[in-house]
Amino acid sequence: MSCKIRVLNEHTINKIAAGEVIENPASVIKELVENSIDAGSTEICIEIKGGGRQLIRVTDNGCGMGPDDALLCLERHATSKIRSLEDIYALHTMGFRGEAIPSIASISKFTLLTYSRPSDGTSSKPPEGTMILVDGGKIIKCSPAARNPGTTIEVKSLFFNVPVRKKFQKSPAHDTNEILKMLSVLALGNPTIRFELISDQKCLLSTSPRTESTFPERLGQSLTEVLGKDFFEETCQIQGQKGDYHLQGFIGLPSHSRHNRTGQYLFINQRGVFSPLIAFAVRQGYGTTLPPNRHPVYVLHLTVPGSSVDVNVHPQKKEVKLRHEQLIKDLVSQAVSQALQNQCISWVKEEASPSFIFETALPPEPPFAFSMPPEPQFKSDLASWEAQSASPVDKPSSFPTSFHIHFADEKPLPAPKIRMEQPVESPTLFDVMPTRRTPRVMTAFPGYLLLDPATLPSNERFSNIDRSGLYLVDQRAAHSRVIFEKLIQLSENSEANSTFHIQALLIPYTLDLTPIEAHLLRQNLDGIHQFGIQVREIGPSTFAVEGLPQVLEKADINSLIHSILQSLRDFNDTQALKKEQQKAIALNASRMAIGRQSCLSLQEGQALADQLFSCKMPYQCPVGKATVAYISQEELSKLFQKS
Repeated sequence: MSCKIRVLNEHTINKIAAGEVIENPASVIKELVENSIDAGSTEICIEIKGGGRQLIRVTDNGCGMGPDDALLCLERHATSKIRSLEDIYALHTMGFRGEAIPSIASISKFTLLTYSRPSDGTSSKPPEGTMILVDGGKIIKCSPAARNPGTTIEVKSLFFNVPVRKKFQKSPAHDTNEILKMLSVLALGNPTIRFELISDQKCLLSTSPRTESTFPERLGQSLTEVLGKDFFEETCQIQGQKGDYHLQGFIGLPSHSRHNRTGQYLFINQRGVFSPLIAFAVRQGYGTTLPPNRHPVYVLHLTVPGSSVDVNVHPQKKEVKLRHEQLIKDLVSQAVSQALQNQCISWVKEEASPSFIFETALPPEPPFAFSMPPEPQFKSDLASWEAQSASPVDKPSSFPTSFHIHFADEKPLPAPKIRMEQPVESPTLFDVMPTRRTPRVMTAFPGYLLLDPATLPSNERFSNIDRSGLYLVDQRAAHSRVIFEKLIQLSENSEANSTFHIQALLIPYTLDLTPIEAHLLRQNLDGIHQFGIQVREIGPSTFAVEGLPQVLEKADINSLIHSILQSLRDFNDTQALKKEQQKAIALNASRMAIGRQSCLSLQEGQALADQLFSCKMPYQCPVGKATVAYISQEELSKLFQKS
């Protein structure tokens, strides 16, 4: 084996670079389309044959190139996007290294046809572009050719001179699918550009952005065309801003979550990337509304100053490094939370409207250590009654034995007589409430409430609903949501630790931590104490948990502390403590809820519905399960047509 060092020739260098940049036909198209985007194109057409191995043709209407630039672009590290090293740290283009074109040309039969209109627009000569033919990295021909402004690049016989790379390529069908997925991402990242993909003379993708629309409208149109109408209809719009950092896009409703991370699209300065930081922030914004092991879907566009993002931490720029991480994480998390709340705020009670209060009498020894607010005082002309539960079946011991329902009107009303199996009698409870903004409960049966579709509000959630179907409320899930939000509200409105009644442990729980964990816990002891978790250092790496708030009394102490440490280690975020507290509240609220087989009276059911749809997030229980379900008329018909 020779130990002499030699300088590689240009042809070998290009092939090595091609191996780093070009993995398959999809990576070729990615590089070419990103160049078209950087050229200011508004229309980009991609044609392929044989999964891109036989032919790749990318045509755009961008700025194009003159003869000199057309030849120069075939040289390595020749680029129009940077002039000095400093430009790399304020980058606003998809690429800058100038390796893609020469690398692709070195492993294919390559044709470049381009024309750039004179910048002053005063040339009297007829339009004349430039055509260059390259075979395996060697320029065969360069001549004038006719073309409109823009660039067309043809790549034929990809990997024809790299048999090893060609040997490991997958099937054409697989390559076509990878190309489609990659172009879908580029289309979502650039909703103002029209994309078209033609495979073996069949159109697989076509977007048509509305140029007169706003960016969110264009992005919504792209979501419909790329991901489908069903995907778009299960999302809500999100936007937020902190200084020079702007966030906009769409996030999926909690009920539209998935068991994996497919359906998550993040764009930073229109570049599709992955960021663990932002993925965590999105999840944190959902709070407890996502079921365990479920992942939200989203299409997010984050615009940041070019100096705040480093796209060079990954060879293919799939991951980025961000400055001001805490600011970005707060922006994303708060915007997600606010978007979900805005989606649900549609039933605002008017002062003039009759009001119903679904009150839960807590058991003698509740697991939550604070006092419930006193029962509201009403004027003498207000009627009130106590309605006993219609059926005590499956009622947990911690659930109250009665509900207190109050309503306001000029005259006392008789108890409602509406039942589905009986004719409607007048006057009824609903006859005197024409301005009710919450859906009307038609009947109650064990475990569920049936809503009147005609009374559903015309908001984003029910904008295109079929009012001939059935809408059911899961009463246990609904009751969990009501209790949860009431407890959260009490917690947030209390001062300091007054919310938490600390329960001292009879025997302190001892934790032996690693030096790194001990240092992290020691740094955050004050923040942990604010949430009622009493921890004291008793050794170099040993701590004793001496007390917990009653809301966490049933928590596994070891798991709780290590979960908090993990969040602090990854993101240095004391909000993780509040998140753990809310998780515990959610679980306790679920245990307190009414039993699944209990049957509420009509008054109780209506009061529960009123309380549910007054919540910030009425469509999911605290642990992410749906509270409202829809059964279409078509589904009902199928049930009766089965043999």
